[in-house]
Amino acid sequence: MSAYCRIIDDIIKKNMAEYVGYAKKISEYFLSAGDEAKGRIKKKFKNRNIEDVRVLHTMLERCSQSPNSQLKKDLQEYDIPGRLKKVAELVTSKHEHSWSSSYEKYTFFQCIKEMNNWYSYWGAIDDFVGNFPGNPYGAGLDDDNAMMDPQEYYKATSRRMGFPRYTHAKEVDEKLTWVVEEIETLYNQTNSLMLANLSSNSAE
Repeated sequence: MSAYCRIIDDIIKKNMAEYVGYAKKISEYFLSAGDEAKGRIKKKFKNRNIEDVRVLHTMLERCSQSPNSQLKKDLQEYDIPGRLKKVAELVTSKHEHSWSSSYEKYTFFQCIKEMNNWYSYWGAIDDFVGNFPGNPYGAGLDDDNAMMDPQEYYKATSRRMGFPRYTHAKEVDEKLTWVVEEIETLYNQTNSLMLANLSSNSAE
């Protein structure tokens, strides 16, 4: 093997090790999710299930151990490593919430767990402001809102407090849909590439 080929081979091996690591992280986070988060995740899967996340990790691990260089090149060509990295970064990253004063950082799966609470919070606010009789004393009204009807003021204030939770819950739901769809696609493509290379080897 030439020096150039050895360099390329080393790069491919390094990339393989990295994306096997990404697949492992994704698998660990999915399978260690709480029951509430798992229930929501399972509903998102269309052609696979949550256990197939672990199967994807196993498939990629076997690919990394395979002597078949064409298989590894095919995985690179379809950007399996880059796409796995994006999913892993979303799943493992932490962020703060604008409405919280505690500066606590949440993971993606913690947010999935809280989604029902945030939707319920928004629904409770709607019920509350819909039945609120108004403040007969006008307490709490600032200069800008002094002329606002008390009931309308409290509706606006309550919704302003609940809206960030509601919008974040929707954002998390959209991201979860993307994550599950991408995992299903990665599973199918990895499996197809493995079978294509197996057929190619058999033909030889």
